[in-house]
Amino acid sequence: MSTVWLMVDDDDTTDLDYLEPHSWTRVSSTTTMIGSGKSFDAGSIRGPAYDSTLHFTSQNTSINFRFNGSSFFGVYGSLDLTSPYGTLPNISCLLDGLSAPISAQHIYAVGNTNNNYLACSANSGVVKSNPGEHQLLITVTNFVNSSWYFDYLTYESLANPQLNGELIQAGNAQLIPSADYSGLTFGPNWFHQGADESTETTVLNSKVTFQFNGTSVSLYGDLDTNISNTASYQIDGSSPVIFQLPEDGMPSNTLNNILLFNHSNLSIGEHTLVVTSNGSNTGTPLDINYFLAQSLTTEEQASLSSHPFTNSTATPNAPTGSSISHSGNANTKVIVGAALGAVSSVLLVTAATFYGSGLNQGKRRNF
Repeated sequence: MSTVWLMVDDDDTTDLDYLEPHSWTRVSSTTTMIGSGKSFDAGSIRGPAYDSTLHFTSQNTSINFRFNGSSFFGVYGSLDLTSPYGTLPNISCLLDGLSAPISAQHIYAVGNTNNNYLACSANSGVVKSNPGEHQLLITVTNFVNSSWYFDYLTYESLANPQLNGELIQAGNAQLIPSADYSGLTFGPNWFHQGADESTETTVLNSKVTFQFNGTSVSLYGDLDTNISNTASYQIDGSSPVIFQLPEDGMPSNTLNNILLFNHSNLSIGEHTLVVTSNGSNTGTPLDINYFLAQSLTTEEQASLSSHPFTNSTATPNAPTGSSISHSGNANTKVIVGAALGAVSSVLLVTAATFYGSGLNQGKRRNF
């Protein structure tokens, strides 16, 4: 195996060290109401927070993270730009104790919450890969009426990593080109969508293949038209499962990082996922943010040598608010709906989050 990108959630206190822990408050559910009268997730056009949890601070504090990897990473959080916390904080990421600046590039939505917001990152464009042990210090500087919510970070592993149940992220074009992720292969007719750093196709039967060792897999994508569409996926050559690409329900904006499908309870072992665009080229395109796969634990890996491999694709899970039914073809399952409601080179990556204001409107299509 070459390198993979691993995802560390805000609740992973085994790997994450919240310095000045009294300065942090865990948000147990981003689906409950906040001061703006909306839930944190409902107020964000960038999709829900991962796993519906965040860690909040309105003080000056830090998070420490030690990892073995290439030195490439990305740190994601949420901004609350509703009253009274409407001022931007300063987020800086110090790698291995020394610094080099990086330009801020990302857009935020004033008057809204902003989930899945890239606060700081490092890739081959700003630092040379330096495989080994690293220390990442994420420092938050708040001002009057500012706050920050930490959601997750992702980093590139060493080559041939020994995995133990970590989350593997593949295809996130905000960090590296989507085609450079291990195990991910795009066929013809896919292109980079620069407005929100995703990978998209509008061509019928365009395919993307993701190979992974794990027990579950999910796809997150964008919704950016007012005409619904369909796509399908197959695991290990099983019957296709159709899933909906619904209209975004927004007059002028793209909805990002929406869970399109989740397939869990896979058999222990290697799997091949093929996702196919099979709808109209005038409808919502198949627009990919990233795949997530749950890697095998050490116990599960050990069991492979002692038990025969059984290829089982289990049952697909529809996003929240969806239902699973059968079409006229008994071999084709249909998922209806989507979760609409529902990182030794030296570096300081300073993302002051003064990235410019405005909404992500550049890629929306109206028909």
